[in-house]
Amino acid sequence: MTRDRIRVGIVGANLSAADPLRHSWGARAHLPALTALPEFEVVAVCTNHLDTARLTAAHFDIPLAFDDVVAMVAHPDVDVVDVCIGAASHHAVVLQALRAGKHVVCEWPLGAHLAESQELRDTAEAAGVLHAICLQARYAPVYQYMRHLVAGGYVGRVLSCSLNGSMAMTPSPRSASLALIHVGHCLDTLCFVVAQELRRTSAIVQIDPDANHVLIHGRHDDGALVDVNIRHVPVFGTGLTFEVDGTEGVLVAAIDGADLPGRGIRSLGEQLNQATLSGARTGEPVTAMVVPDEHQWVPAQVPPGPALAIAQLLRRFAEGIRSDTPLETDFGLAVRRHEQFAKLERTSEAGPVTLLT
Repeated sequence: MTRDRIRVGIVGANLSAADPLRHSWGARAHLPALTALPEFEVVAVCTNHLDTARLTAAHFDIPLAFDDVVAMVAHPDVDVVDVCIGAASHHAVVLQALRAGKHVVCEWPLGAHLAESQELRDTAEAAGVLHAICLQARYAPVYQYMRHLVAGGYVGRVLSCSLNGSMAMTPSPRSASLALIHVGHCLDTLCFVVAQELRRTSAIVQIDPDANHVLIHGRHDDGALVDVNIRHVPVFGTGLTFEVDGTEGVLVAAIDGADLPGRGIRSLGEQLNQATLSGARTGEPVTAMVVPDEHQWVPAQVPPGPALAIAQLLRRFAEGIRSDTPLETDFGLAVRRHEQFAKLERTSEAGPVTLLT
C-alpha cells in the first residue's frame, strides 16, 4: 500500500444522545483510537439506520455514512473494515469484508460459535489479507510491563496466577455470549503476561439469564497453578484482581468496584483494560508501580480509558499492513481461545466431581 494513511470503514458505532457513557463500544473505544492515530483515516461508518450513521459521521467528521454493510465494505475508498457489532452478527459482516478483499479488525469473539470462527479464520487466510481479533488487553501498557517484569525475573519462578472479577449484569438472553466474551479476554491476558498457555484444567461453567459463573482451575505449561473466578451477578460487581505470585515477588493488576457504571466501566473486559499495577519483591511491602513510557507506543492524544488498549493494537495492525506481517492477535488466536472455552464447557459438563460426604 502506497497511500500515506490507511482508510477505515467501521461497522457499528452508535452514539447516545442522552448520555456519552452509553455510546456503543465502537464509538467509545474504536473511533477515539482511530482518530488519534495518524496512520489511519476513518472514511466510512455503517449502522443499522442511516440517521444514526449520519449522526456518528457528523460527530467524528467521517465523510461517508451507510446503512448497508455490503455497500460499505465494497466501497473502493475502504482499505480496512473494523467490526464493532454484536457477536451474533460478526460472521456475516466479516465474511462480506473478506470476500471484498479488505483487511479486517473484529471484536472478540470472532464468531458466535466455534464453527463460525473457524470458517472466518480459514477464509481470511485464503484471502491473503491481514486480520486481527480485539483481544486487546494484552496491548495495554500495564500488561506489556507485567510481561516484561515476569520475563525479567521480577517474581522469580512463577508459582501461581489468579484472576478474580465480577460485574453487575442485567438479566439477559445474551448470558452465554457475555461469558465467552469475558472469559476470552481474561484468559488471553493471563496467558500473555506469563508467556504460558493453560493446559490441564477443571472447570465449572454456569450460564444463566440472571447470572454467570465460571470457575477454572489448572496449570500452565511449566506447572504453575491457575485459578480463575469470573462472575456476572445481579446486584453489584466488586472489581477485578489479577495476581502473579512467584518465588521472589508478586505482581497485582487491579481495579476496585466502586461505582463502576458511574465511571463508564460497563464490562469485565473494560475493568481488565483499565487496571493499575502494584508489586513487591520478597520482604518488601506491596506498592503502586509506574508503567514506563516505553510500554505506551501511541500518541498522548489517545484518551485514557477504553480507547488506549485498542489504539495500541491498531498501531501494531497498521505496522503489519505496511510490512505485510501478521499480527499475533489474528483470527488464528481467536479460534484457539474459542476452542479453549468450548473445552472448558465440556469439562464442566463431564466432571469429575468428588463428593466429600
